[in-house]
Amino acid sequence: MKKTIISLILLLFSVFSYSQDNNIFLKEYIKVSLKNNLELQSAKEELNSYDAKVSQAFSNFLPKVDINARYTRAGGGRQFVFPLGSMLNPIYRALEMPYELKDEPVNFIRPKEHDTKIELVQPIFNVAVYYGYKAQNDLYQSASYEYEAKELNIIYSVKEAYFNYAKTVQLVEVQKSALNLAKENLDVTTKLYKVDKAPKSDVSRAEVLYASNEQALQSATNQMILARNMFNNLVNRELESEINFVSIPFKELESIEKMKNLSTDLTLSEAYEFALNFRPELKQLKKGIESAENAKKVNLSDFLPNISLVADYGYQGEEYKFDKDNDYWMVSGVLSWNLFSGFGSKAKMDEAEAQINSLKKTYERTKQLIILDVKNNYISLQNLLNELNVARKRVISAEDSYHDVRKRYEEGMAPLINLIDAQTSLDAARANFVITYYSTLIQKAGFERSIGSKEIF
Repeated sequence: MKKTIISLILLLFSVFSYSQDNNIFLKEYIKVSLKNNLELQSAKEELNSYDAKVSQAFSNFLPKVDINARYTRAGGGRQFVFPLGSMLNPIYRALEMPYELKDEPVNFIRPKEHDTKIELVQPIFNVAVYYGYKAQNDLYQSASYEYEAKELNIIYSVKEAYFNYAKTVQLVEVQKSALNLAKENLDVTTKLYKVDKAPKSDVSRAEVLYASNEQALQSATNQMILARNMFNNLVNRELESEINFVSIPFKELESIEKMKNLSTDLTLSEAYEFALNFRPELKQLKKGIESAENAKKVNLSDFLPNISLVADYGYQGEEYKFDKDNDYWMVSGVLSWNLFSGFGSKAKMDEAEAQINSLKKTYERTKQLIILDVKNNYISLQNLLNELNVARKRVISAEDSYHDVRKRYEEGMAPLINLIDAQTSLDAARANFVITYYSTLIQKAGFERSIGSKEIF
């Protein structure tokens, strides 16, 4: 009894070790895939562009400082006459002074002029600036959740491809075991034939079974190569690259279902709640709605005044001289208020309201689809767990049946056809268990994706 307990502990420890090694490999492959995936790289650049737009929107809160320089040469234009002679000549004559002045024409436009200044414009009250910034920030958050959704899908795809490859590796192991059994049966049948305890037809049947298992092994090997190529293509590696995976002996693989890594601790209602809180698609739509609402408020600014502070300091004159005799400064408060724009502002408000309503309906529909997705994945996972338990019992039954039939065949108490049927049933039961086991792993990965979890068990 003590020896049996020790053996069981060692078995479970080795199973846990195999599982942990493969989890480490899988995590590394997911990191590589997230780093190398071209679609994700493109989404990252798009996210960076939204980040830059947020910075642009924030810059509207800050003052704008410009240097403006203007040099003008002009001619013609309107004139006025300054009556210098008309005012002073009568006085000079009365005083008998020998002076005679002429009235001077003065141009409204200077023949040459320069104006060089630094201008500062600071928004004081501008609703469009505030809500424009909020709208852009919401769009950035929405894009970040879209990026997260792409990550979630890539993680699932890598898990699925890795488990499919692992399945083919284990099926190759199952076929190798089946081929060894077929070889043993052929050897036993040949020996019985040589001592006249089995007919020649039994040897022929054993040879056919052996050849059939050879062909099945080759087919399983080809499937493994295809699964390897698909996985390497997904993680953007050379197709023939070796994949790190620790093959689990069948007896130990059969015991893994006792571990809790195949099931979930969440109830269905808890899974719903988790998904509604963490699915990035819902977060993306929420931020999209908030962005549209802020964009609507930007349009509302058309009905409100804008107030800015404008400060100028510069130099002005006919010649370029930058001294105190030619400098000037000016500070202005500027108010602008659009009182009527042909009902265009109202039309923009109506457009924004329609967009908000559309996004809200999309959000509700997406929520319904996510709940359905969670339910389907949860039920499918539970069904596969039940199927896995049945598959394990089928393997145990097939093993017992095979050993019993083989013993009776070696004693001459059962025909070869019974032994062949028993081995075929055993091979099929083992292959079915492997397929069901890895289908369960893939289904759990699908369930984790449906609730928005990136967990790697």
